[in-house]
Amino acid sequence: MSSARKAAPEAVVFDFDGVLFDTEPLHWRAFARVLAPRGVRLTWEEYTRELIGYDDRGVFQYFAERGIVRPREIPDLVAEKGRVFARLAAEARPRPLPGAETLVQECAAAGLPLAVCSGAARQDIRLFLDRWEPGRHFQVVVAAEDVPAGKPDPAGYRLTLRRLGRVLGRVLDAARAVAVEDTAAGMEAARRAGLKVVLVGEAGEGELPAEVLPVPTLERVTVSRLEALVGGSGRRLRKRGESDIVPERRAQTADEERGEPDHGGGRADA
Repeated sequence: MSSARKAAPEAVVFDFDGVLFDTEPLHWRAFARVLAPRGVRLTWEEYTRELIGYDDRGVFQYFAERGIVRPREIPDLVAEKGRVFARLAAEARPRPLPGAETLVQECAAAGLPLAVCSGAARQDIRLFLDRWEPGRHFQVVVAAEDVPAGKPDPAGYRLTLRRLGRVLGRVLDAARAVAVEDTAAGMEAARRAGLKVVLVGEAGEGELPAEVLPVPTLERVTVSRLEALVGGSGRRLRKRGESDIVPERRAQTADEERGEPDHGGGRADA
């Protein structure tokens, strides 16, 4: 057996939003619609600065702490937001992010176990995975309602590896698994759970440890790159932006896709 094959990841776990699909603009619009009758004008700037990375419960808890909603309203608000999001998603049908489809297909062809670990609601994730052909390769989906705390808490990643291990019939070594993330909170959650990390986009600042590979997009990430990340033993720090991946231009930015909020208005998961 070659050394490269010995270094094959035991699992590749993808975050959903900002990694596979960019549905954050849809989440923002859904939150904005639900909160508008309560006197909140939620701007894109405030959402990305204060709330991105929170699950739905966390967003409404943020406003409960500021006296805008009552804590007992949160379950109903989460349900209402889910219904609004489903309508927006059906209208928008966002495309997968650059490189996502190719990487998922390549990992599946190499026999790597795949999972999703996300702070989004399961129904929101399934809206996209169930109509995306590569979505069939994900053996486990862990969503917001599966864990008591969202990222940067590591509970989601730990649960993902346990569930995936049950599907595979073996215990997975977190140190030989890779998380694909796009936020500092997601990176922290994965690292606290013991995984290596591919960090997409501009999340985080300063130097990064050797077990984190920063990339501009997934377009040049391959199975061999994941094997190298898992097989690496160095502990040196990477400077932000330091990567052997050649940057490529994204086909479309989130700003171009998101639009403005309207204030008026079969696979089993293991």
